[in-house]
Amino acid sequence: MYRYLLVLLCVLLLTSCGEPDYEIISSDPVDGYHIYLKERTGLFCGTYYEDVYYSGEVYNYGFRFRACDPSMAVFIKSGDSYIYLQTALDQGLITMESLLPELQELIRQPEEIESDEADYYWLDFHIGGHVVYAYAGGECDMATTETFVIDGASYGYSATGCLKEHILYMEIDHEYTPIADLIDNGTIDPTYLIPLLVPIED
Repeated sequence: MYRYLLVLLCVLLLTSCGEPDYEIISSDPVDGYHIYLKERTGLFCGTYYEDVYYSGEVYNYGFRFRACDPSMAVFIKSGDSYIYLQTALDQGLITMESLLPELQELIRQPEEIESDEADYYWLDFHIGGHVVYAYAGGECDMATTETFVIDGASYGYSATGCLKEHILYMEIDHEYTPIADLIDNGTIDPTYLIPLLVPIED
């Protein structure tokens, strides 16, 4: 009896995710490329995930899809090859300006900063495939605004609690790096950070 159950379990696991199908989900080509969603069906493929490519003041913009896991699911097709959408953006095959009309509006859900512990808090704000975090919280009586100068204008992000020299960070290769450093070394385009910030009047 147990042998039959074991065989049945193995069969279910092996067939839990079938071969992927690629479905065109773009209304119009984006810089000459259609956008494809890699769809899998199976026993463990019923969870919804979000793939975000741009963040605004209130909403994220990307795609919501059902899959077996949150790994790469949205692609363009170049010749016979499927290229992950974020990779296509990074390589300049498509532009964010052309992509935006095809993206779905998704509600941002930033993590609430707690007053009892200083930590890195998920802001659900995405730039170039990475998420922005705020280091804040705790009972320390500190209030600071981190200032950024972007295209000649000043912007700030404020936080209270036990703070470091910087407030905004990104987790890249399992390390939290200040956003300011990533802007200085050209890793990210600072204009994409503006919706998270508050303008500072001179």
